[in-house]
Amino acid sequence: MDPITTRDATFWFCSLLDGMPVELPWGDAEFDAFVVLLDDALEDPYLDAVVSWVAAAKTDWVEVFGAGAEAIHDRVDASAAEAGRQEKVGDGQPMTAWWEGFGEEGVEHLVSGGHGASEHKLVVWLGEAGAGAEFLERARARMRVG
Repeated sequence: MDPITTRDATFWFCSLLDGMPVELPWGDAEFDAFVVLLDDALEDPYLDAVVSWVAAAKTDWVEVFGAGAEAIHDRVDASAAEAGRQEKVGDGQPMTAWWEGFGEEGVEHLVSGGHGASEHKLVVWLGEAGAGAEFLERARARMRVG
């Protein structure tokens, strides 16, 4: 899927077919990541790989949306410590946040670029279509219009 460029950032939306994106459109630059947990995402065989990857990648912020988001946020934090990005869980490398649902406030937060200030944003989803798929489409539509 082609990146969407807004006034403040470039967003790249992708599912992680075959596990991980091979090459990010912005190369080796720092970025913020949004992990969107669709239906059955907690059963996705790539979940552990995604958690490890975003924790070890050049992410400034990782924000998780959907059912189970707080637990996955905690796993990102622990994985970042295991990867050596932070000395102990909670040191803030990367910073993390979570949203348990897919409400309008979450859409606005994602469209605004979230907590991070990076001009590069990765939006990755796991699981099957459901409420989260509509959340993603609302965010993409808002970015195209705004």
